[in-house]
Amino acid sequence: MRHLKIKNLIYILSVFSILLLLTNCATFTEYGKLEAKAREYYTNGSYDLAVNKCVKALKTNPKYKKARELIQNSFRAATKHHNREIKQLKASNNKYKWDDIVDHYKSLNKINNYIATLPPIKDIDSDKTIVFDTKDYTSELANARNKAAEVHYVEGTRLKNSKDYVQAAREFMLAEEICTGYKDAKKQQAGAHYLEAKRIAKSDKREMQKEAAKEFKEADRIYSGYKDARDCYEKCRKAGILRIAIIPFKNKISQQNKYGAISETITDKITSNIMNDPSATEFLEIISRTELYRIMQEHELEKAGFLNKESAVEAGKVLGVHEIIVGKITQIIYAKPRIKKRKEKQKDRAVVDEKVYYDDDGDKHTKDVYGDVYAKVTFYTKLSEASIVGSYQIINVKTAKVKQSKSFSGKSNFKCKWATFSGDERALSREAIKLCKKGEDIAPVEAQLVQEAANNLSESLTSTIKAYAR
Repeated sequence: MRHLKIKNLIYILSVFSILLLLTNCATFTEYGKLEAKAREYYTNGSYDLAVNKCVKALKTNPKYKKARELIQNSFRAATKHHNREIKQLKASNNKYKWDDIVDHYKSLNKINNYIATLPPIKDIDSDKTIVFDTKDYTSELANARNKAAEVHYVEGTRLKNSKDYVQAAREFMLAEEICTGYKDAKKQQAGAHYLEAKRIAKSDKREMQKEAAKEFKEADRIYSGYKDARDCYEKCRKAGILRIAIIPFKNKISQQNKYGAISETITDKITSNIMNDPSATEFLEIISRTELYRIMQEHELEKAGFLNKESAVEAGKVLGVHEIIVGKITQIIYAKPRIKKRKEKQKDRAVVDEKVYYDDDGDKHTKDVYGDVYAKVTFYTKLSEASIVGSYQIINVKTAKVKQSKSFSGKSNFKCKWATFSGDERALSREAIKLCKKGEDIAPVEAQLVQEAANNLSESLTSTIKAYAR
């Protein structure tokens, strides 16, 4: 009898251990992790997220007990939370309360849609299919959208009448975003931008003409063909263009002719990059080097010390530009190719011999004998680089004041890797095999590497100038 009791006890403990193990295993499954995250959200009051995670867990395992319990509590809590918030908002005096009400109805529809995607799940106690008290809030959402849009539309009208066109445009935009096609909100938004552009365009300043052009463009973008917005945009755009002359940089290095006309190359590259970018030339015009030299020769500006800051005002009048970029190259550094070596011993397992043996019937067989194989690998890295260093200034020709002053640098690098080996090729790693087959590359000559550095410098300065002119 005692033996039987002990046996039963062992059986019960075994079953309990198995159940405990299965319970713990669920924690490491995907659905277990999702339920754990859902419980964390539920505890923190993030009921919508809890519903989302529970649904995902139950889609993976519809029989998961913890998720079946939690989904019901989460859905009820989420629904109750949103309806309570909606009720409080409706009773409040908050001008923009309908924006928040819209968000709550959207959330309610979202969690109800989550529930709609659930597979059939059964209640733990009754074993009956759980029926959720779902609801479609589409009509309530549409009504809230209309009311929210109306609030913004009315506010936009008020602001427009008070000539606060920027904020008016924003209010009309919100009305359209909340309720697509609401009244003539889109047209009213375009009208607010148009009126703001008209207001700004009254100024003769180039910068203001540029801003006016942007507003006219926005009006036409929002409501295509709005009044004469396109014609006004083009007129203001032309008046708002910033005209810049880039003077080829002075080459201050001792061997000026070693790398050819590097300064002119950089200037031409910058000009070409900008002129071939429609987004950059909307409000920016760069005087070409050919045109620049023609005007310089005609007016003998080169002899008059055109490249000096002090002559910027005179040069600007002649060239018809607003600003001039002058600069200098102070260093061109070239590092000759150098090779770094690294030796490494590699090994692997491979067939090194063949062994003969006889089976029980006396038949002769052979089998492979494996052993370590070795190789000595030398890894090579060839490096070379060039860099160009200097500085530039952007000068306002009207005031002769420096508007921007910065240093610049352009770099070019050459890097080549290869390898050689001695010993058994079978010992080589994949990388070693690849590098041994590749072989050594020839490094670019000095002039080529410096030219690549000049191209890099041109790209960098192009980006800087475009950002400056925006």
